[in-house]
Amino acid sequence: MNTATKRYFAERDNRPPPGVRPMVVRRTETWRNAQYTIIMDTSCGSGKPHVSGSVRIKLFDNDDPANALATKRFAAEDWYEAHTEFVRLRLALRKGG
Repeated sequence: MNTATKRYFAERDNRPPPGVRPMVVRRTETWRNAQYTIIMDTSCGSGKPHVSGSVRIKLFDNDDPANALATKRFAAEDWYEAHTEFVRLRLALRKGG
């Protein structure tokens, strides 16, 4: 994992406290390249009115797809904000090996 990706995952991780009901996933996006796979699950709505919710982004090494290398969780106002974070991680992975 390159430095830009490590910085991305170090920014914030708002893990839900114990006892909170599991997130209801409304949308999932996946991105793969030769080395990594990113999976984003979000409970945000993409239609109008925009529904705020939570986001979980996981990074996997394609050599070991059962174990996530890193996970980031946060709240988002809408799906567009979640998707912007997803794209930021993709760009961080492209900055170097």
